[in-house]
Amino acid sequence: MSLAGETGVPNKRLESKSAVVTGAGSGIGRAIAQLFAQEGAVVIAVDQNQLSCQETVQLMERAGGRGYCIQADVSSASDVERMVREATQAVGRLHILVNNAGIYRRAPVQDMAPGDWDLVMAVNLKGTFLCTRAVLPQLMEQRAGRIISIASRAGRQGEPSASAYAASKAGVIAFSASLAGEVRDYHITVNAICPGGVDTPMAKVAPVLPGSRLVPPVDIAQVALFLASDESQAITGAAIEVYG
Repeated sequence: MSLAGETGVPNKRLESKSAVVTGAGSGIGRAIAQLFAQEGAVVIAVDQNQLSCQETVQLMERAGGRGYCIQADVSSASDVERMVREATQAVGRLHILVNNAGIYRRAPVQDMAPGDWDLVMAVNLKGTFLCTRAVLPQLMEQRAGRIISIASRAGRQGEPSASAYAASKAGVIAFSASLAGEVRDYHITVNAICPGGVDTPMAKVAPVLPGSRLVPPVDIAQVALFLASDESQAITGAAIEVYG
């Protein structure tokens, strides 16, 4: 809920903030980018697919928001470093990072190709590390910031025939909890969101976990908005399950 100012108009919760959202070309990332822009943030939409990324920016602009598109592969250190440089040049200073970019490969362990395992870890876990490491110096210098990573309920309880995905998301949860302790004194919060099933293109190959139901991407975006806002300043190191 937004509080009303003297004019009676609700204050935008991310006014004067800038946010980097990876994997913003579709699904959860697009929903987060759109909602953040609606709430006043300047959003750097990052995706490996430039066309999808540009479409997200167009959607933000049509709704009155402001954003930029940067094409980047989050598993590449050089790409990530370039992305952060370009984002900083565009908006001046970064305040929020959402590590959302992720991929899914489904196969029993005995059938999984080592290359598929490595790719899932490179995008889902290494990408989270690289983006976080690249943004941290700015956040630490200004002694304020929000880091939000999209993990998965599978990272807590595993998922048959998706061992690489589940392991990568368990890593994201542990990484977030560890980093939270490192940067607590810099007033930087670090949290993870653990969806169950989300109505995105990935849902076509990733089964809904028992006890979950498919939720719209905006449900995840609302939790990300809370964690990005000043309302969540006392929450860090958490892994919040969102599965309906």
